[in-house]
Amino acid sequence: MTAPTRRDVAAAGHTGDEATARAAFAASDAELRELGLGALERMGSLSDDDLVAASSDPAPAVRRRAAEAIAHRPHLDLTALLDDADPRVAEAAAWAAGEHASSADQVLDRRSEEHTSELQSHHDLVCRLL
Repeated sequence: MTAPTRRDVAAAGHTGDEATARAAFAASDAELRELGLGALERMGSLSDDDLVAASSDPAPAVRRRAAEAIAHRPHLDLTALLDDADPRVAEAAAWAAGEHASSADQVLDRRSEEHTSELQSHHDLVCRLL
């Protein structure tokens, strides 16, 4: 089977074509994987296992999209995404953590402890005041 086109994947999320969305999610092309993740989420077929897999995808865009989807699933762990080397992924994970009312304070406490010395010596006064 050939990989679906981006247009096919985008439409799949609206038409409920899970086979096309799953084919895209498994594709070698990172943009297709990201679109496939979004299509699965839109149709309500995105599983926790899908999100765990997407959280360790080699492409930052896929990991960022996974973090955004995890915002609606507070039982999933965001730790790896919060520690992601790509700042866009870490930012999306931080936003998702804020959506998890039960874990937001824990995440902030942990981050504060980890970065207190960095912030106190940061060159930007705004960062030092945090």
